[in-house]
Amino acid sequence: MRYRPSFVPLLLVFAHCAPQAPPPETHEAIADFDSPLGDLTLRAGNTELVFDGLLRRDEHGFVLHGHTSRDLYGGGSTLCGHPQGDLSLPSPRTFDVRWPDASTVVGSPPSTLTLIAGDETVHAQPTIRPRVVRRSGGVAAVDGELTPLLSDGRVYYRVTGVTRAGDPFVRDLDGALLDDLAGSGRDLSLTFALPSGELQIEQVWIELAPKRIEASTDDLMEPRCEID
Repeated sequence: MRYRPSFVPLLLVFAHCAPQAPPPETHEAIADFDSPLGDLTLRAGNTELVFDGLLRRDEHGFVLHGHTSRDLYGGGSTLCGHPQGDLSLPSPRTFDVRWPDASTVVGSPPSTLTLIAGDETVHAQPTIRPRVVRRSGGVAAVDGELTPLLSDGRVYYRVTGVTRAGDPFVRDLDGALLDDLAGSGRDLSLTFALPSGELQIEQVWIELAPKRIEASTDDLMEPRCEID
């Protein structure tokens, strides 16, 4: 028996199964804090977003700068539905988000940035972390990322690495000290005792940097939290 393809049933199937637009995708960019500095680039819908690798510090706080591939017409920065950070548009395709201090931007869940880019609305969530950008002394190899910790209601940032003798070390930096040091140009001095008993100092310079960014044209999941 010879098989004869039937086109009518197929046409009926296609008529009942009209293609649907796929749901918006969420993209992410992740920075390696132990590698050289670089911008973070990702897409949301038809819009490309590029974020600077470091936050800039000025007299009003810490600024995350970025630009897009499409003209911007507005937006905002929120956390749990409340304003968190000030968004400005210096030019048609650039944006700045400013937070008042390091504790706000690092010690809180990621803010949600909303940008009206062309005919679509883009949402982005940058996770900001302290980053060691320079060190001097040669006493120890210091890891690039400082890990936030909560102890007795206070926020600390853990500095880790390995001494020249091969011993791992841990130092906890008070959150208030991070506010003073990050982006200031002043160093943090870490003191180490060598096997000979001699004390030596390793100096590290800390900046705030985006560690991970998520972006989508769909709403991003925000953390459950309450803001007084």
